[in-house]
Amino acid sequence: SFKSVVDFCKEENVIPVINFIVKVSSKASPLYKEGNRKIDDINKKLAAYVKANNLDYIDLNPQLTVNYEKVLDAKFTSDGSHFNNKANEIWALQILNILAKYNL
Repeated sequence: SFKSVVDFCKEENVIPVINFIVKVSSKASPLYKEGNRKIDDINKKLAAYVKANNLDYIDLNPQLTVNYEKVLDAKFTSDGSHFNNKANEIWALQILNILAKYNL
């Protein structure tokens, strides 16, 4: 389970960082709205878990989604679900921020 993985990381002195799921666009699937609702539900659970356990996390949705549609912006993907280099650069900066937090 998810909790087991986090607990194992802590036992091994590894800093767990939770990555929220990024929403997809209509290019990914005709059922993208339903998928994004499920992503929202999972991310809400992740947010509660992160808060309760004082964990670091990365949520790229505010940076990678189109505000009015809340879907992955076309400029960050070619197929509606996988990141392109622009999105990966934003993700990398978030990772670097967490590494810097721990002087790593």
